[in-house]
Amino acid sequence: MHHGNEEKGKRKPGLSFLLCLTTAYVFNFLILRAENVGLEFWFQTLQKPGWTLPTVLFAPVWTLVSGMIGLAGWQVYEADASEAGGRKVRALLLSAAFLMLVTVWAWLFFYWHVVTAAGVVSGFATLLAVGATWAAFKARRSAGWLMVAPLIWTVYLTALNLALKP
Repeated sequence: MHHGNEEKGKRKPGLSFLLCLTTAYVFNFLILRAENVGLEFWFQTLQKPGWTLPTVLFAPVWTLVSGMIGLAGWQVYEADASEAGGRKVRALLLSAAFLMLVTVWAWLFFYWHVVTAAGVVSGFATLLAVGATWAAFKARRSAGWLMVAPLIWTVYLTALNLALKP
């Protein structure tokens, strides 16, 4: 006999997947809003190092990186609590803090053009990216690998921010 209460205790991985991806893409949307304002005109006026990527790549890279952060968050969330324990919470909190700080960076840099403050925030965002990546590896190896690209992207953005001459 089937009882409706049997379903109560079961996890819904589809829901957690949507929640993690949606959260990451909400931050992606906020980042791209700020970026779109600054990339078109202001960023073009800056003296940039020769290793600066073409601006047309910024939005697709952000979108890819945001998806990877969302997928990593989902994998951490779905990790077996008996194996990952408190490492899950640490990884999710560091990832969330990283997303928030990198969003602040995008608005400081691209929207308000406060390069020095953005450089400081970007440095802290890089530290959070290192911590989030490390914590993701500790919670679930595949999640850690998904966080490598966001870490590299953040290191690149920090280096670019520090190398710019407004």
